[in-house]
This record gives sequence, structure tokens and C-alpha cells, in this order.
Amino acid sequence: MADADLKTLEELNDNMWFEGSPIVICATRLVLDTKTGEMFTSAKFLNVQPDNMKSITFDIICYDEFRKPIDYITNVTFSGLDVERNSDFGFNRKIPVNNIDTRNIEYVIKRVTNIYDQVWENEDNLRFDIKLEQKSIYTILGDYTKQFLDICARSGIDGTNLVMEPVFEEDHWLCACGGFNWSDERVCSQCRVGRSWLEKNTSIEVLEHQKEFQAEEAARVKKEIQEQARMLDDKKSQKAEFEKRKQDYKKQQMKQKSKKATKKVFISIFVTVLIGAAAFGVIFFLIPYLSYSSAISAMNEGNYDEAIEAFKNLNGFMESNEYLKKSTYNKAAGLGRDDKYAEAAELYKSISGYSDADEQYQIMMYKLASASMDAGNYEEAVDFFISAGDYEDSKDKLEECYAGLFREAEYYLNEARKYDIAYKQFKLLNDHGYKNTQEKMDECSYNIANRDYNMTRYGRALEKYAALKDYEPAVEKLEELQVLSQLISASDGDTPSEWESLTGKCSKCGGTNAHYHIELSENGKLVYYIECDDCNDKIDENAFLFKIEKNTIYQMDYDGETKWYKFADIVSLSDSVKQSGCNTELILKNTPWESKNEIAFYGNVSK
Repeated sequence: MADADLKTLEELNDNMWFEGSPIVICATRLVLDTKTGEMFTSAKFLNVQPDNMKSITFDIICYDEFRKPIDYITNVTFSGLDVERNSDFGFNRKIPVNNIDTRNIEYVIKRVTNIYDQVWENEDNLRFDIKLEQKSIYTILGDYTKQFLDICARSGIDGTNLVMEPVFEEDHWLCACGGFNWSDERVCSQCRVGRSWLEKNTSIEVLEHQKEFQAEEAARVKKEIQEQARMLDDKKSQKAEFEKRKQDYKKQQMKQKSKKATKKVFISIFVTVLIGAAAFGVIFFLIPYLSYSSAISAMNEGNYDEAIEAFKNLNGFMESNEYLKKSTYNKAAGLGRDDKYAEAAELYKSISGYSDADEQYQIMMYKLASASMDAGNYEEAVDFFISAGDYEDSKDKLEECYAGLFREAEYYLNEARKYDIAYKQFKLLNDHGYKNTQEKMDECSYNIANRDYNMTRYGRALEKYAALKDYEPAVEKLEELQVLSQLISASDGDTPSEWESLTGKCSKCGGTNAHYHIELSENGKLVYYIECDDCNDKIDENAFLFKIEKNTIYQMDYDGETKWYKFADIVSLSDSVKQSGCNTELILKNTPWESKNEIAFYGNVSK
């Protein structure tokens, strides 16, 4: 099959996804071989689940030119895979399309299995309706692009890989490198850049604040240098004449002192070496002494890293410990002058108690806190201001940060509706004793529980409602969901709570030795079927997501939008038992099996 004979009828490169899917469909194509008349399709899939993928099963819907379904290719399976996360596959695997009138195709993922044989299923045949779009980060940042790349360099991050606009959604986020990440992942699965770092340093507002702050600091430092230079020039001018008159005399005196000093040092070293050699041998003193002298020279010349390493290796020889602290202090001071406050603070902290190192540590933490506060990163600023202690107005600014963090948390709660983030920030405030935060935490938890409930994650939702025993709306909600709670109480994860009728009519053979079964799981799945003793078969099995409202069980249907239809009415739920091994009777009416008559089911409710 020559490439010249191939005609592409459709090619899409849209990176399509739907909520919760472990797969992104990056591209699809429909190709016709004009020579043979054969048609095939292929797709590029991307694995975004944490574990390697073992197999994938999907259907393909074939449409004509009017977007009318004309054929279905079902249960296509790629097995024996070992696809790592963030790796794509499948584009070179051609799938025959039999209906030559096909002009568009749609892939529907049915099942994905990882290497641990854990299975994800698309039970509701959800379609890939979310387009994962990212613009160029250079278009978004504009004039701030260079500043962003400078921040990357200072942070040890390769900014040349961060070329896309980061996108943050409730259930996932897209890194600037293009990597897909789930909402609970704090660092990118592809490039390992932190989410919080990315959010802060790609914000135009934050970059603008940083630029202004850096300009102000540069102006301040320049002014200080100019003032010091002026004072130095004045001092030199005043002393110049005096120094000139005494220069000859001073040189003479220095020569004499140098000779005397050299003689004294030589005698001192000679005597010390003799004593050391007599007691321990020359090697135990002379070699350390030479290293000691070299370390002092390195310190005096400003080579602090070399000096620190040498003094550490001397293990307390002579005054090496004191000089180690002095070298560390001087290195920290230089880092502080270069605005490397975090590194300087760490060094000052390591020599706590030396000179004014503790005060300098607080100064560095104060500067870090002020920069974070100016950038709107109140959470980080809080920790820094606490470390700054009583330095200057740290306490007042700490309260300002608390207030800013509270406002930010309220925004996430009431406007953005990012309840997990809001809860985290309110909890931080609560841990620091900030007022009126416990009720806000409860409100966040309540909304998170509501979200779980609306997504039919009933087990998780009920557990969260129950934990909010002092929050009135949660108590009322738990009371409202009491029937649901009882019906799924025996469920554990994917293991359902089972309910069975005593007898029923078989829809296959017409016999009366059948039993109706209903299985309800805490993850919101309901399965019902008939088990016939005469047929020895399981009949009419169906599954769907369910909800219970006002003693009615509803089933969910999805056809472009979510719709709920009545499955059955709950007549009663009681512990009046007619079946051994069960402790609860459930009576339903208007079921799929009996439109009018009531049916009694028996199961167990955890007491």
C-alpha cells in the first residue's frame, strides 16, 4: 500500500478527554486506500493513569457525511501492552472499517486495565467531550516572558520546556510542559515542577508585583552603594594629606615590625613543632596546622566555601570551630546582599548563638515573608513571618496575611467552589488559632460531601456527613439519606449490598421458580436481574447509576445530558424478617418486573 494511494477522509488532533478517564484521545484519523477501496481508522491514545497500562477495549461509531450512525465496530481490544504514564500508543495500528460510506468516526473507550489487573470501566458510555486546550505561554505572558525564564533559572528549572499556558481545573490540571495531572497531584507527573510554584510564577499579577519589588530593591541597593562610595571618598580625601606626611615614617616602622613579627612567629612555630614532635610526632600537628593556616587564608580572601569545608575537616583543631562559624556567617551575609534570603537564612540558622546570627536569621525570614506577601502567597508568608518572630512589624504583617488568607479561602469556597483548597486554607488558619474558621471548615467539608453525593459516591459522602455531627445542615442531610444509608450499609467499595425476593416470574421460561435480585453499591451502581431455578440462568441483567429521593429509586441515563428516570418506589424498609440469614425487609412497588404489585426483598443492614 503506497502512501500516494492513501486519502485521509478525516483527521482530528484535539486531545479529547472526559472526567475521570485514564485515557486521552490525542488524535484520530480515517483513511481510504483509493487503489483497493479499503478503509481503515487509527487513534493515538495517551495513558494518564499513574500505573502502566496493560490493555484497552473500545468501540468505534461510524457516521456518514450527515453525521448519521451507519455502523458500529465493537469490542476492539489492544492487549499485552505495557504503556507507561504520559506515553502514547496505537496510532500505527490500523483498524478496518467495513462501511465505505463512513466519513466520520468516534471512539468510545469501554475498559482499561493496568498492570495490576485493576479495571476501569466506562459503564455509562460517556463520550470524550472535553478538549484539553493550552495556548502558548509566551502569548499569555508577553513582556513578562523573560522575567518568567529568569525565575525558572533561579529555581533550577529548565524554562525552555515550559512553553504552554498552565490550566487548573477542579479535577485535573495541565502543566506548562503539557503534562496531564490529577487534582491531588502536587507536582507534574512529567516534568516534576510543583503546581503551587507554577500557579504563582505564571500569574501576571504576581510577576508584576515581583518586577516592581525587584526594581525598588535595585534602586535601594544602588543608592546605598552610591552613599558608601561618597563617604569613602570623603574619608580618603581627609586622610590623604596626613598619610602622605607620615608615609616614610610608617614604612620604616612597618619594616621593623615585620622583621620582629617574622622572628617571633618563626620561633613560636619552631618551638611548637619541637614540642609537638616530641609528644605526638610532627604529623599530628604540622599537617593540621598547615591546613588550618590555608583555611584562614581562604576565609580572609572571601573563599568561604573552601574555608568552611577545610574548617569542618579540622574537627576542632585550635580555633577552627570558631572560624567555621565566622566563615559561615560571612557567606550568609553575602547571600543576603545578593537577595538569596532562603539560603542565607539556612546558614544563619546553622550557627544559632554566634554573634547576631539569630537576629540576621529573623531579618532574612522577614524579607522572604514580605516578598511572599507582596506576591499574594499568604500561605507561604505566614510560615516565614512566624519564623521572623518579633522582628520589626512581623506580628502585624502576620495578622495581615491571616486576613488575606481568609479572604482567599472565602473566594475558593463561595466563588471558585474549590472546596478542597478552601478547606486546606481554613484549616491552616484554624491551626494558628484564627477566629471563625471551624464553621468555615465544616462548610467546606459539607460541600465536598455534597459533591461526592452528586457524583454518586454515596459511601464517601455519607462518611463525610456523619463526621460533621455538629454542623446542622449535615445532620439534616444524613437524616434525609437514612434509607440510602441503610440500603448500602452492607456494601464495601465495589462489593454490593444484596437484596433478593423469595419468588418471582421468569421472563424467559414463564416459570415461578425465579428470584428477583437487586445489588446496590456505595459507589452508586445498581444492578438488577432475575435468577431462575428452572432455567438455571441469570436473565435480563441491567446496571446503571442510581439515587434515592423521597422513597423513590431513580436510574440515570446519559444521552448528551444526564437524565433521571424512576426505577421503583420504596413502600417500606423494616426489620420484620421472613427470610433466614437476613435482618431487613425491603418492599418495592412499580418495579421493572411488576408494574403494580409489591415485591418483598430481603437483605442485611449493618446495625
